[in-house]
Amino acid sequence: MCSAQNVLRLKIDRGSCLSPCLGQIGWAVFPEPVHDVENLPAHTHKTAYEICYIAHGTVDWWVGESLFEVGPGCVFITFPGETHGGLHDIMNPCELFWAQVEFPGEGALPGLSREETKSLADRFARIDPRCFPSTAEIPVLFRRLIDEHRGISEDSILLVRATLIELLVAVVREQETWRKRRAAGLQCSEPIRRAQELINQRLEECVRMEEIAEKVGLSPTAFYRMFRQEVHLTPGEYLTQQRMHRAKTLLRDPSLSVTTIAHSLGYSSSQYFATTFKRIAGVTPRAYRTTACHDVHGS
Repeated sequence: MCSAQNVLRLKIDRGSCLSPCLGQIGWAVFPEPVHDVENLPAHTHKTAYEICYIAHGTVDWWVGESLFEVGPGCVFITFPGETHGGLHDIMNPCELFWAQVEFPGEGALPGLSREETKSLADRFARIDPRCFPSTAEIPVLFRRLIDEHRGISEDSILLVRATLIELLVAVVREQETWRKRRAAGLQCSEPIRRAQELINQRLEECVRMEEIAEKVGLSPTAFYRMFRQEVHLTPGEYLTQQRMHRAKTLLRDPSLSVTTIAHSLGYSSSQYFATTFKRIAGVTPRAYRTTACHDVHGS
């Protein structure tokens, strides 16, 4: 596990933000699991929404009594007043962007009327679920906000205000669109949806992705390209992610040994499984079990 000093991080706090509605904005790259005791323990943003976008990797966050595994290409929202943090105070290897945004109680966001601000705030209040896949627009807007804060020019305040509004609209629009697509069963194209089903059914096997591609009627090249575009992971990364997701569920059952879980997920040894688990989750399976069997807070 690397130290916090090895993390690439840019964090801009309220006093330096170019919009009065931004409490903080930031970007970070964690090359290895990091025990981040400064930023991940239980905390609350009393009046701000926090919008996070995971560009690469995965993170394990909790809100209240609920645990969320957030994958690449996904947005994750916490609401004002919610207590939240990182599981075990650990940040998995990942790249992420975040912004803490406050809607004015009686006033308006810069550039919007009070009615427009209230409408947008109401749409944010109705976001459910809080974690959803994003299009390529969200990271572009985050990078623009970061760039304008890093290299301030005479136009930066106007550009930040315009980009922030664009980001807020994009978040609620994409969440509402995804919610409708999910209700209609249209999250992924049919071949990729079927591929995910086949992989999920064979987590205990040595899965050949060329075979999966053939079963869904795609060439290996087209399969890898489409899978990456739609899932934001390679098929192999998706397989490992799903195995680890199931492992976390199985580890909550104290009657199952780590070796039994490893073999049930297709690993030839518990050591290989534990190494993979720690690389992704940041802790050993036994350490995860100790905390998960108490509660998601690790208390």
